[in-house]
Amino acid sequence: MKSQKEKLPKEKRKFTKKEIIIYAAIAAVALGSGFGVGFYLHSVLKPTIIVLTGDADKYRADMSVALANYEKAKATRNFVNTMTPDELVNVAFYLFGQKPTPKSTSVGYTQASTLGLSIRQSILDTNIKGADGRHFEESCSEGMINFYFRMYSEDGITQRYWVHDKPKDFTRTDLDQPAKMTDDEYREFVGNYISSALRYIVSDKTLLYDKVTPSGEPSTLARVDGDKIIVELELDKDKSTMDYGKQMKAYSDLVTVPTFDYVHLRVFMDLDLNLIRMENHEAYFAMTNSGIGSPLEGFLNTVYYPDSTEPIPSLTDPITYPESI
Repeated sequence: MKSQKEKLPKEKRKFTKKEIIIYAAIAAVALGSGFGVGFYLHSVLKPTIIVLTGDADKYRADMSVALANYEKAKATRNFVNTMTPDELVNVAFYLFGQKPTPKSTSVGYTQASTLGLSIRQSILDTNIKGADGRHFEESCSEGMINFYFRMYSEDGITQRYWVHDKPKDFTRTDLDQPAKMTDDEYREFVGNYISSALRYIVSDKTLLYDKVTPSGEPSTLARVDGDKIIVELELDKDKSTMDYGKQMKAYSDLVTVPTFDYVHLRVFMDLDLNLIRMENHEAYFAMTNSGIGSPLEGFLNTVYYPDSTEPIPSLTDPITYPESI
């Protein structure tokens, strides 16, 4: 997995107006966070886009089986030799979701390029479940252009706020898409609930066991490393992203869901399957409605805090992110 400790590169020269337009368009593709670009450039790569349609539920894990195997293995704590890699990950996320006040923080970036130009956008995310049962998520991207979303879920209703400049003033939201909907409508809109900690479909139907993986990362396996378990998941690029791709399209000015080249997850948990952190590595092609298309590579590190005491922030409460985690 590549390191994310390097800082975002600073531009050392002035750009032409045409380059600025192209950069802004690429950045919008890189975000995965809703923005209508409004630019058109005719000399971009436009590949044939294949979208896997159908019922994503047929690819989901059978949690009753996974939890039953977990209960059988609890006596010996020999989870790695008793459960499959997908069961380990799904149960770990299930246990995390059952905590009264879990929190996660994500820091990463996407790298996009086309027409000989490239741009890097940082990706930042915070997800909190409050003691009162409310859920909160902030999803941000910063770089050449900035976008900030905040979502609040309470009593079955999800409210979404968006701003695209600094300082982040969510009281001045500007959305051309539904900003308030039921939790079920929100899930239909973006593919997942705010409370969903795992945005990919992980099951025995979405795992790849190839010795040489598309991502170049290790093949699917689970192993004990000292006082923790490490699970490598090389995922089917189409089946595993049916929910996640829907979210990316909903938050972006895309023609359709992105077409993925590969998806790899590395999940760290303790010997009792309590989540510690996860590393994502993925690559895909995305195209905006205005005709801007770009291949992208993304890296994201997420740290999980199962017993957080941090309250859900108000619209005016700031959230500070580390440079890397």
